[in-house]
Amino acid sequence: MKKRLKKYMGRFLTGVFLSGCLSAPAAAQAPVTVHVGDAVLAGDTAWLVEDTTYVSLQSYTKLRDWPQLWEGEDIFLPLRVLAQAEGAEVTWVAEETAAQVGPQEKTLQESQADEDLYWLSRIISAESRGEPLLGQIAVGNVILNRVADASYPNSVKEVIFDRTHGVQFTPTVNGAIHQEPEPCSVLAAALALNGANIVGDSLYFFSPAQSAGNWITANRPYYTTIGGHQFHL
Repeated sequence: MKKRLKKYMGRFLTGVFLSGCLSAPAAAQAPVTVHVGDAVLAGDTAWLVEDTTYVSLQSYTKLRDWPQLWEGEDIFLPLRVLAQAEGAEVTWVAEETAAQVGPQEKTLQESQADEDLYWLSRIISAESRGEPLLGQIAVGNVILNRVADASYPNSVKEVIFDRTHGVQFTPTVNGAIHQEPEPCSVLAAALALNGANIVGDSLYFFSPAQSAGNWITANRPYYTTIGGHQFHL
């Protein structure tokens, strides 16, 4: 039976508001108080939606040691996705409609000791350096989707270097996979590993500016375009 990424996958597969919903959730959703250490997120940056607390990624990173790593529209992610990316626990206080994020146990740099994060951040950086944060998360999603699919190998590293049907990712040939990843790619990898998913079950991506992607477009259903990449199921 295919081994799945039980450590990472299946927790928050709708981990980000998709399509036209990347800005603040509608006022109809309930505001929630979120304590991050000794600080509290502003009232318009945290919302309770169907029993899940979503918070502004930009606001959260300002309260931690994550620099502002991307440009453009803010996005909202489940609080537990962000907390788990840094090894912190979240406690829910129902009577106060509040969430408390525990101490940060590791920085993103320290997290790179994890083999999956090590390789995922490098393939994301090599394939999508300069892409928006959502686009980098999406590249990570494709790798993790392949790990979870019976047609591909069982680990992040094996998927990246898989050559069963030829080279799958050019950076494994030109050496870019071994370059130090940019900080945004490390953040994207950590979020993807903790469940932030942008492209559903997509298994393929390509850059139309660099490749015609003839086989993909002819054989795999189109899902979406983010930045310079097309994603296909």
